[in-house]
Amino acid sequence: MKLKNYFKNVQDSSGMLEIKIKIGLNTRWLILSVNRYFLINRF
Repeated sequence: MKLKNYFKNVQDSSGMLEIKIKIGLNTRWLILSVNRYFLINRF
């Protein structure tokens, strides 16, 4: 449970960083999905 507390502290201190990382991962996933969609439809 110590690890959970550690993550909670990190989340509290760098909430904005976590949000930025989540947004970054989501945009990356979106770009990959779009690329895959176009690749499938091209052939």
